[in-house]
Amino acid sequence: VTIDADGQHKIEDVNKIIKPIADGQADISIGSRFLDKRDNAPKYRKLGINIITKVTNSSLSEKITDAQSGFRAYNNKVLQALTPSDSGMGISTEILIKSSSLGFKIAEVPTEIQYGDPREVF
Repeated sequence: VTIDADGQHKIEDVNKIIKPIADGQADISIGSRFLDKRDNAPKYRKLGINIITKVTNSSLSEKITDAQSGFRAYNNKVLQALTPSDSGMGISTEILIKSSSLGFKIAEVPTEIQYGDPREVF
């Protein structure tokens, strides 16, 4: 499981992220901010994420809603097969594109994001 260090993800959602992997339904599971009707993402973030997701989806066999989510789970096959070459934010999309080209199944589950000052979370 990967989780962003900015305090926006709820640790309670880890079991939701793991479930599609544990059930054998997916090789990668993404916590999507946009599958839940309670989405509270600021408009400027939504716009940027939507653009990146549309570009990423043009290279994926399965379309997703949140290509930039850092809250993910991977099975062992994916971890052994991928060697990302990018660094920084680009690695999120690189992993998805390479995984899709190798035939790995990608699933998304709804997660709630806590926006605001990260110092207030801790």
